[in-house]
Amino acid sequence: MRTSTADSRLIASLRRRIKQFYERLNRREFEKCFEMLDPQVRGSPTAITLYQFSSSLQRFLEWCGAVTVREIEALQIHVNESNRLYNDRDFANVRVQWEDSEGETHTFKERWVRDRRGWWYTRSNGFVVPDAPTAGA
Repeated sequence: MRTSTADSRLIASLRRRIKQFYERLNRREFEKCFEMLDPQVRGSPTAITLYQFSSSLQRFLEWCGAVTVREIEALQIHVNESNRLYNDRDFANVRVQWEDSEGETHTFKERWVRDRRGWWYTRSNGFVVPDAPTAGA
């Protein structure tokens, strides 16, 4: 199946936005990363705070060193589809393959949503750091 020019532009804009997020993460611009979090997630009464989000990103970078994006694969892009979960906004499921400072390869599966202006936002509200091995284990 051929990808239309509009779809190609949509995928390109999504990839640019994802790269921008990880560039900001690596520069430790946590407030700018927080601004890339879906406004509907940020605006929820039970939302993660900037402090909680920044702390999560800080711990994550202490664990991995840096995120070097190797590949962004748009697995599914849903455009103009009725959906209650995202208030009828376009959304995409993506897989981001990346390397840490040690050269280890990792994969994130992420969901991004697009607002009416065409801006993409991550739905990921933090990162989980693996538990450190306990002494003597």
